[in-house]
Amino acid sequence: MKIVVIIIICLLILFCLNRLIIFKLKKDIIYKKLKELNRFYFFYNTPKKIVIEELVNSKKSLLKYNFQEKVLSLINNNQDNLLIYIQDIYHNKKYLKEYNKEYLSILNSMNYNKIKKYYLKKLLNNIKLKPRISFSLKIKVIYKNYKVYKIYKYDDLLLLVKKLKDVKLRKELKRKFMKMERNKMSLGLRYDVLKRDNFKCCVCGYGSLDNVKLHVDHIIPVSRGGKTKLDNLQTLCNRCNLGKSDKV
Repeated sequence: MKIVVIIIICLLILFCLNRLIIFKLKKDIIYKKLKELNRFYFFYNTPKKIVIEELVNSKKSLLKYNFQEKVLSLINNNQDNLLIYIQDIYHNKKYLKEYNKEYLSILNSMNYNKIKKYYLKKLLNNIKLKPRISFSLKIKVIYKNYKVYKIYKYDDLLLLVKKLKDVKLRKELKRKFMKMERNKMSLGLRYDVLKRDNFKCCVCGYGSLDNVKLHVDHIIPVSRGGKTKLDNLQTLCNRCNLGKSDKV
């Protein structure tokens, strides 16, 4: 019985000593530096995994399911906050590198004895920021008792985000190009084209005397990269222009 009491007393003494050491270390300048560093940096909380289930109506649809198209749609529409989480992880990874450099600098500035270093490192590790820098997306496709799934890691998702942004950028540039080229169609240029073509449709030959409305058309459509230049313009009547649409 005495031995048990002695052991309990020793454990209590050790516990109290440990708490006393921690209390003193929390007043140490190194500990305060890390606390200050932690206040300076902000990291996002993100889930470890997102799971999305989708039901299909046939086994054929299950086997031919386009996972990449589904992920691009999820990112584009920010379904289940997917795009936000990808951006949050990107932020965390970027600033964690800087944080770790400063953290190591604080550790290297310690000039204490081994015992104090040991306890202080342990204490610092407990308050060190450890943000999530990765997560995964699991897509499960289900048809009755059949299931297929695919897992996308953060790096896979980031590549798809860049791909989607590239597509959007190309669309935006194309829209601006088309607007710019159409704005180049001045009244003077339109008259020059009509006069060159004798005020007649280059396809059917009808002109203004035949009671048809004449249009100035891009031979290579603007939507396909055609420019508003004299050699890429022709006179078409409204019917021929309608039939040509955006064909070359």
